[in-house]
Amino acid sequence: MSLKNLRTLSFILLLFSCVERINVENPKIIRISEGGGVWVLTTLSPEVWYIRDSSERVLFASLWANDLLKVGDTLFIVNSGTNDVYKYVLSDGRMDTLKVGDGRNPYNISYSSITEEVFITNLLTSTVSIFKGTRLTDEISVCGNPEGILILGKKLFVACTNYTSDYHGVVYVYDILTRGLMDSIRVGTNTQSIISDPEGDVYILSTGNYTDIETSIFRIRDSEIDSFYVGGYLGSMCISERGYLFIVGWYGGVYKFNWVEEKGEGFIKTDISASSCDVKGDTLVVSDFDNDRTLYLDFSGSILKEFYVGDGPIDVEVE
Repeated sequence: MSLKNLRTLSFILLLFSCVERINVENPKIIRISEGGGVWVLTTLSPEVWYIRDSSERVLFASLWANDLLKVGDTLFIVNSGTNDVYKYVLSDGRMDTLKVGDGRNPYNISYSSITEEVFITNLLTSTVSIFKGTRLTDEISVCGNPEGILILGKKLFVACTNYTSDYHGVVYVYDILTRGLMDSIRVGTNTQSIISDPEGDVYILSTGNYTDIETSIFRIRDSEIDSFYVGGYLGSMCISERGYLFIVGWYGGVYKFNWVEEKGEGFIKTDISASSCDVKGDTLVVSDFDNDRTLYLDFSGSILKEFYVGDGPIDVEVE
């Protein structure tokens, strides 16, 4: 099982005992024209925060809020514990709830500008749910226990941990339009995250087994697959247009990989519990889970700014 999921399960009693009743009424509306900020999702509160010059809570999420995606003026919030996704339109404050279905544990979300659909991985049922607007249009069976998801043009990439079987990671590749399976790629142990660089190469993060197999990244370039050893146990990635892939983890901090020169440059920060990251120009934005902070770092790992948010920041997204 992925470390994110293990930590989520360990907080069940805490969540039931101390989380406020979910209330999405009367949220603060952040005007798009203001722009330039950072969205933060917290899972133990659970809430959505917005950072510009300061941090402020915008609205409540739901139980085990896990992933955040912004498309245009719309926020999508994946709620693993209640098996649904909030669709919040910033321009008018309208909130809809996309019902994924009981027992699915929705995990990560991606959007296709071609079909105007959102695609959601379901960890426990090994499926991907597909919504257009508020309507469930399809649910497809995929590889075992999917977490990471990426849409690149007409291709859908799904990264699977296979934690209920052998932990050997697999990536399935689908045609967005036909839903047909195009490829199945075996990668490393406990594959959690998948991302692309500006040139169209796809990077896959295999976290390892938390004992004797450590983190590696795999790169798909055309039909070729290369792997690079990282070390530690890291579970999430973000990328800079200026040549760096950052890999973060609960226990391990932040690792920097130079994707242009194809080499790792080592850990730039090791004293934080980093659950996710994103890049804002020359600034790395990292959620520090244990300390309820969002950090702005330079690419050497030095802290430029820090903002306190709700309990357990799990995901960040640069506007």
